[in-house]
Amino acid sequence: MAIVNAAVAALVDSGADAMDNMYDLKIRFPWADAPIVITTRIEGFDPPSSKSETYDKEYHGQKIPLPNTKATLDRKFEMTLTFDATYNLWGQFKTWKSAVDDEVAGGKANWPGLVGEVEVCAIAGAFMATNMPEAINKLQNSSKEGIYWKYSNVYVTECENPKYKTKGGDAMQYKVSFCYFGDDFAPFANGAGLNA
Repeated sequence: MAIVNAAVAALVDSGADAMDNMYDLKIRFPWADAPIVITTRIEGFDPPSSKSETYDKEYHGQKIPLPNTKATLDRKFEMTLTFDATYNLWGQFKTWKSAVDDEVAGGKANWPGLVGEVEVCAIAGAFMATNMPEAINKLQNSSKEGIYWKYSNVYVTECENPKYKTKGGDAMQYKVSFCYFGDDFAPFANGAGLNA
């Protein structure tokens, strides 16, 4: 009985789990002064992560992988979004893409005026339904508290077109691909943890 009680106590005492839908995504378009929240349109977000390369050190028949001085970080990510009925958000991404690569008139661009920012922030810590205004406030202002990613100097590399069909009635989605070459903040990646 003591073992069962200890197991139950361990479960209860482990605290609240992080939930994958408690996050906000904000994006600042190149022509905007402030970011807008697009969480209601986005399907989800997978922050890119780096990988450490290794090399093998051998001694007396043993082989030990050690980290070498090269890190692999693919500075790309993509989002799947839902079309709004006016196609407004999609139009903004298309406009951003056309500034980088005009497929009608031709031409490519790479000047700094075409870049924006993407911020992903989530609540760190417990939240309660009886105190939802505070939880919502924490989420809306989670750039100040919680766990936080930020990608600067971001530009659009691809923006999918809508796909229509005769039989259906589902909400339409499209994918937007990004590259970034500026600073990024990833929690714990450089010794800094929660953004408090």
